[in-house]
Amino acid sequence: KSVGMQAVFAVNSEAQIQAVTTTFGSSVGTIGALIVSNRELEDFSFDETGERALNLLKSEALQEFRNLHGEDVPILVEGRVGIIEKDGSVGGYMKALKEAGASGAIVGGGLAERNKRDGNQALKDIMND
Repeated sequence: KSVGMQAVFAVNSEAQIQAVTTTFGSSVGTIGALIVSNRELEDFSFDETGERALNLLKSEALQEFRNLHGEDVPILVEGRVGIIEKDGSVGGYMKALKEAGASGAIVGGGLAERNKRDGNQALKDIMND
């Protein structure tokens, strides 16, 4: 029996995306968001390059998820967002995530790390880098 809540799922592999897609395939509207993680969810280490998330965003498994659950389900990225750089800047990585299909990003450690170096300017820098 459903409790009438939406769920947010964090995934870090195509197999996990496929499991979410097939398990909740007939429950359109149940998934509030899908979080694509640069974090290894088993041991909490990070992919410091950010390629894991980029590859998952471009994967066939994620396309199948979108086909079944629609384009309205936000796809967020987490894990070193705000720290990982592409083409020389954090903004370059954010742009690559957006181009690969991410709706947004969860910035936690990136903000804390930058805040240690440059104070209140950190959030503005991450979004405009």
